Amino acid sequence: MVNTHHHFDHSFGNAVFAALGAPIWGHEETAVLLGAHGAALREQWHREWLEVEPALAAELAAVTPTPPDHTVRTRPSWTWAAARSSWRHFGRGTPPATWWSWCRR
Repeated sequence: MVNTHHHFDHSFGNAVFAALGAPIWGHEETAVLLGAHGAALREQWHREWLEVEPALAAELAAVTPTPPDHTVRTRPSWTWAAARSSWRHFGRGTPPATWWSWCRR
């Protein structure tokens, strides 16, 4: 599992994958945000969605934020089957926990 950033729609499934023993990769700042501030972020997103999407808000409230257990700062890459996936954080001017990705065969 790769978290491109810390927002709930990109990271709130981590606990499911962790329970299956899957490694969870993310930028080191994603791990900090979810580890140190995950509960506060969950509550914030719950409040933001409560009136608009009550069902989503209830699901958010039930999540245990789980940070990535494998972190990198700038340029990880992996090879899966015949495809190579590369990830990059571009540094200054890019949100701190955001990666860009591309895949090549």
